Amino acid sequence: MVLLYKDAFTGDELCTDVYPCKEIENGMGLVFTGAMVQVKDGVEGFENNDEEGGALEDGVRTVVNIVEYNSLEQTAFDKKSFQVFLKSYVKKILKHLEEKHPDQVADFKANATGFVKYLISNFKEFDFYQGASMDPEGGVVMNMWEGETPLFIFFKHGLEEEKL
Repeated sequence: MVLLYKDAFTGDELCTDVYPCKEIENGMGLVFTGAMVQVKDGVEGFENNDEEGGALEDGVRTVVNIVEYNSLEQTAFDKKSFQVFLKSYVKKILKHLEEKHPDQVADFKANATGFVKYLISNFKEFDFYQGASMDPEGGVVMNMWEGETPLFIFFKHGLEEEKL
């Protein structure tokens, strides 16, 4: 069984548990570890993880697996607009939790501010992505790099899990 993580507000498919994942900031965030992979245009399921770093054949490109396989779309923020987004998004998640998961409200209220501070303090490290719909009502995925490794940070409470 695989868990699919969808945006709680748009239904966009954002990630699955096939990637290594850990919770951060008192369970407020999920960090998924991606990888650079080679894909061949027009060939479903082709993935070449050649460590040799040789020349790519025609139609082969190097991509970040989580971005490619979940159809994430890059977006952009300046620091001020990111802060405005976070303030609005935290309110949206709180309302969502009050309606659908009231047992999680107290924990979210106690820890969300710390997670937001963590995100703002790392703003310069982030690239930003959204789900395929690019719906402004949805969440934003923060991507940062640890050396050659892409890390993708999600608001845990902004995701819905679906068993596949």
